Amino acid sequence: MNDKKLYRTLSLIFLGIIMIPALQMVTGLVHERKLYGSYYEQEWPEFKVKEWLDFTYQPKLHRYLEQNYGFRASFIRLYNQIDFSLYKKNNASGVVYGKEGYLYEEWFISAHYGRDYIGDEAITTMTRRLTRLRKTLKEQGTELIIALTPSKADYWPEYIPDRYHQEKSLTNYEAMARSFQENGLPTIDYNRLFMEQKEQARYDLFPKTGTHWSHYGSRVALDTLVDFVSQVMQRPMPDVELQPTVPTRKLLSPDDDMERLMNLAFKTKHVETGYPEILYKGADTLDLPRVIVIADSFFWNMFNLALNGKAFKEVKYWYYFNSVYPDSFKTPTTVNDLNLKEEVLNADLILIMGCPATINNLGWGFIERGFRELVLGLSEEGWNSEYQKKIVEVEKQIRKNPEWFKHVSEKADKLSIPLDTMIQRDARYMVDEMIKRGEF
Repeated sequence: MNDKKLYRTLSLIFLGIIMIPALQMVTGLVHERKLYGSYYEQEWPEFKVKEWLDFTYQPKLHRYLEQNYGFRASFIRLYNQIDFSLYKKNNASGVVYGKEGYLYEEWFISAHYGRDYIGDEAITTMTRRLTRLRKTLKEQGTELIIALTPSKADYWPEYIPDRYHQEKSLTNYEAMARSFQENGLPTIDYNRLFMEQKEQARYDLFPKTGTHWSHYGSRVALDTLVDFVSQVMQRPMPDVELQPTVPTRKLLSPDDDMERLMNLAFKTKHVETGYPEILYKGADTLDLPRVIVIADSFFWNMFNLALNGKAFKEVKYWYYFNSVYPDSFKTPTTVNDLNLKEEVLNADLILIMGCPATINNLGWGFIERGFRELVLGLSEEGWNSEYQKKIVEVEKQIRKNPEWFKHVSEKADKLSIPLDTMIQRDARYMVDEMIKRGEF
């Protein structure tokens, strides 16, 4: 009898335990912190008899229940916390747990060692196009400035885990900074500036638990940007002053964005930082420039400072040369929805900003499209047409030049391919080289 009572009691307890997640899923009675990171959110599948009979409904239901069972977020956080506390294991994809708890994104480490170097020719081509694009814009009254934002892996290489160490080769950042400077492109080298200020800065310019420059670092960077714009454009700009602030260990997003992605049950110990207010002296008496910023996520900290009427007259943020802000806060808007030429020429300044991990594709299409439409005055269709015409023109030159034609014929024989194909290949190569040199 006692055994039966014990069995029933244990069964009820077990049933109650397994019912708790179901009850939480239905009622949402207990508030849970959501998990951070990107994932596809499953929706409750509509029941259809046909899908039930052919077994396509059940997998949909399973995926929904797997993602939405009660206390799922808490269970995952607890699991991650156990792994982290016992083994210093981090379960967040792309997040690297460095020495003394410093967190990195893996692609910044790759960029730090030069693993993603795009090559000398690509950087030369980019520089030539930027130079010609800037010249064209200046003739129309619009300035162009480059800002190379810093990298946490460059700023704090000493905390990169030993397993990531390798021989350092030429990086995109190093090559671009040198190329832009040598060709007279106005460039803010934030990576170098941050390294110079590393020991003197009141607070860390990079947060221990974040991947972007800290709120404090972005405010220091804004001061530098405003001064640099004033120098390049030869126009007065506001004085940016950081006001005294109370130190705190309570971080504001995104200073803890890497830690959030780890989805732990408990927060790690944070380094003391500050969030100073900004005083813009003289902003209301100046004719401030209108600026379009084409940038990665590093610009968000600045953009969220509400710069309109303070540092600039108007700021338009073309996020990765795709989404347009602030327009997209109300209605999703992309650059393709705009008249590029009209928007660019209505601005006083174009600021292209990229960090070492993203500058392998600096401008994200703007440099190429701006060169094509603003310098050459061609649409995409027009560009393709002119490109093909130029290839045909060079093909004719090859056939008319005896020495050139003989050289191409010998290559065709050596490679065992038709002569016409070899001529077309050489012509295309010559046109591509002309584009790189800015001659077409």
